[in-house]
Amino acid sequence: MYYSCFVHTVEGLFPKSIVEYYRKKKAQCREKKHRCVYNRIVRKIKKKERPIIVLFFALDSNTWKYDSLFQAMQKDPVFSPTVLAVPQVNKGKDFMLYQLKHGCEYYKSKGYPTVCSYNEETDSYVDAFSLHPDIIFFSNPYDGLVDDRYNIRHFANKALTCYVNYGFTGSNMKVFIASVFHQKVWRYYCETKESIKSAKEYYSAGNCVFSGYPVFDLFENTVATGKDWKLGDEQLKRVIWAPHHTIEGQTQLIQYSTFLLYYDFMLHLAEEYKDKIQVVFKPHPLLKPALYGHPDWGKERTDAYYDRWADGGNTAYVNGDYVDLFKSSDAMIHDCGSFFYEYLYFNKPVMYLDTFGRVNMDNNVVKNAYKCHYIGKSENDIRGFIERVVIGGEDTYEEKRKSFYDKFLLPPNGMTVAENIINDIKKALGK
Repeated sequence: MYYSCFVHTVEGLFPKSIVEYYRKKKAQCREKKHRCVYNRIVRKIKKKERPIIVLFFALDSNTWKYDSLFQAMQKDPVFSPTVLAVPQVNKGKDFMLYQLKHGCEYYKSKGYPTVCSYNEETDSYVDAFSLHPDIIFFSNPYDGLVDDRYNIRHFANKALTCYVNYGFTGSNMKVFIASVFHQKVWRYYCETKESIKSAKEYYSAGNCVFSGYPVFDLFENTVATGKDWKLGDEQLKRVIWAPHHTIEGQTQLIQYSTFLLYYDFMLHLAEEYKDKIQVVFKPHPLLKPALYGHPDWGKERTDAYYDRWADGGNTAYVNGDYVDLFKSSDAMIHDCGSFFYEYLYFNKPVMYLDTFGRVNMDNNVVKNAYKCHYIGKSENDIRGFIERVVIGGEDTYEEKRKSFYDKFLLPPNGMTVAENIINDIKKALGK
């Protein structure tokens, strides 16, 4: 309490270094408080002889990164995992119902024990405590994204809370690595050592554990079927176009998306090279609602545009899970955050559309990842990438991508990411 009041008092009166010192002190006090509570919960769980009940608060398939961990826990008698599909409420009720319906169907189709958190007929929500969780894994750190009933503040003093980034994070921005949420969880499983180093700039990061990024377990073990590509002609190169949702004109923390610059050009490009390539449109799932709210687009125009990709002879629209899509592709063009790192796992040519020059080069991970990308700042750059690299095979960045994989993407300890997380939990609980 003292540090909280003092920070607000000295804001604007003292140098930034002094203010940051007391901010970190405040974070350390908060962390110490959480450690005491979690130690009590650990002692309580250690006494239980039944399996540890693990509840996964899940949104849709795009942000679900826990497949390998969930499946490993299903096979381990120490754990009893369940998915609780939680409602995303920041895009209106129609979007919430759509997202929740498809999310529940997705998890059930995988054979996961699944509970849908909202009943539309009775307008009622599931009390998460009725499922008796010992451990809760969250899928997203942002306040206001999901219904408040499933906010971490209701659970941090009654269960062990855990988090893995929903997207590979290479930024030092506090909102992505060291918010109050990140400081509050019992375990924050990080994809790189650099992530922990960055978090330490804001708080002691005593809850951070280097585990690797769970989706890479799936990348390693999935056998590609090519189900997302319409044409079976092996002579046609398979290209993904993945635009981000942070379009111009929308209130956003970040604005990466170049969609409004290239939406028409990319369709023309697919048509121009229809004898050489096929293209899958894989937008961020929030791009559609962002376009619905854009004054120059709206629902009718947006739906018609998406249909053009779905109906084209050598084009397709893909929403949801993208592991098979990545593995079966030949190249990608994008301006997304997590794909900036995830696609490098496959060591395939990739172009990043940095037309606005907004990549925040604040640590070694992002700096090295940037060097692995062909950079696009214009239509000519994109066309050149298609002609020379994708079709022509002049891929000069292959060794850079291999080096990045070895240095930043391999999980530690010679184990899978799921094994690293499970071993850490078992060690902490004496199991």
